[in-house]
Amino acid sequence: MRLTDHMRYDTMKGTYKDDVVSITLLVSGMRCFEGVFSPDFVLHGDCLLFNKNRRTIGFSCVDGVLDGIYCEFNEKGEEEKTIVFRNGKKISEIKPGKKTLKDERENGNGLFGECCYSQEMPWNGHVFEFKNGQLAGEWMYEDGQSVYPCGMFDQRDGVSLYTQYAEDASLVYCGEFCFDEKEGEIVYDGFGILFGVEDEKYGCVYKGNFRRGKFDGFGSSYDLATGLKKEEGIWKEGVLQNGDSFVNGVLRNNVVSELRDVQALGSKPGKVIIEDGALSRVVSGSVLKEGHITKARILCCMKNSLRSLQSFKIVGYPFLEELVLDDHCLSSCEHVVIESVSSRARMTRRLSDAQNHHDSQSRVPQSETPRFDWWKWMRRFIVDLPSLAQLTIGVSSLPMCKEVSLSSGFPANSSRVEIASNVTVNIEQESLKLLSVLFISAGISKELQNKFCSAAATRPVIQSTSCPKYPRI
Repeated sequence: MRLTDHMRYDTMKGTYKDDVVSITLLVSGMRCFEGVFSPDFVLHGDCLLFNKNRRTIGFSCVDGVLDGIYCEFNEKGEEEKTIVFRNGKKISEIKPGKKTLKDERENGNGLFGECCYSQEMPWNGHVFEFKNGQLAGEWMYEDGQSVYPCGMFDQRDGVSLYTQYAEDASLVYCGEFCFDEKEGEIVYDGFGILFGVEDEKYGCVYKGNFRRGKFDGFGSSYDLATGLKKEEGIWKEGVLQNGDSFVNGVLRNNVVSELRDVQALGSKPGKVIIEDGALSRVVSGSVLKEGHITKARILCCMKNSLRSLQSFKIVGYPFLEELVLDDHCLSSCEHVVIESVSSRARMTRRLSDAQNHHDSQSRVPQSETPRFDWWKWMRRFIVDLPSLAQLTIGVSSLPMCKEVSLSSGFPANSSRVEIASNVTVNIEQESLKLLSVLFISAGISKELQNKFCSAAATRPVIQSTSCPKYPRI
């Protein structure tokens, strides 16, 4: 880098000392450049560029090549952008308010990590060693000296694992991760176990899934004082969205005995138990849409509960994994619909299509109208919850139900609904004994078919899902 003829100035001041020339250029009495040159007028030292006496850029050169710290300043004179060069090569960019990073890797081998903001830039902070392009270790440095190892990396069954240690060699984290090179840090990502200390108590803080350093997905938190499980369920960005709470390690059940209990459920009910004989006079299915009951992961309708309910609808339960219909519950129920959020649009479309079909038929002369009278009296059990893992139907439950539909892997324009083919179903005696028709699709296992067929007093007629559309319920 040389002083060119294109640099506009009307005054030049210079001094010669120790084989270097310090030069200041002025325009209309105001500085536009200050710098150090070698005797042959090659930039060799610290230099500054000005705009009307306000510094805009500062840099350092050795024999005309950028070497050292390069800074750009804003109108207030504050550092806005800082880059470190070595022999004309950019090795690091320093962002205000953030850590200073240095990269000394070559061909995938070497060190990368935090350093001091100085001309020498000694290692200071978390420093990572790379071998063959892969993370091999992590150390804590102070003023260029390694203090203690704080991380190890391993591969198991094709999964990259990270083990983090504190200064006293205690375990901090063990699990999956991702490396944020821009920030120069390890981020917990995937399944892992986090440890911590509180009031001199050391133990597991959280075990489960992480996303970008936060609890995200299924996981469990623990009480450090006792070591017992505190919360378990689905997390999002570090906050438990739906799950179970534990008291001294024992699951806390949310018991419903009357309507106000449903309305008073917390935002994370986890497991909800409608106790024996509860809500027996309720006739509206809207009771199961009140409060936070729709966030339940487990819903247990115990013996003799919901006896007067004629329409049982579980609609919009995004976390529901287990549904228990115990002995003699829903004894008056004629329609059962279990619908997942993911299938909401599909269910809406199915009902709309059915209604349109019914309306079109109603315009046909009575003599030509097909008989759909069975729609009016047929008791239906429709399952549309693919995420459901456990379904239990107790003794003498759903005694009025005559039709069950099971489908899996159907086309988008299908009128049928879906149940996961791998769902575990337990049907007790005297339940679904009036079952007469079983609709299935190709994806349903024989085992699942037989469970429903064996519940009926007489073997039901098995039909494909190409039957007429369901009416609006």
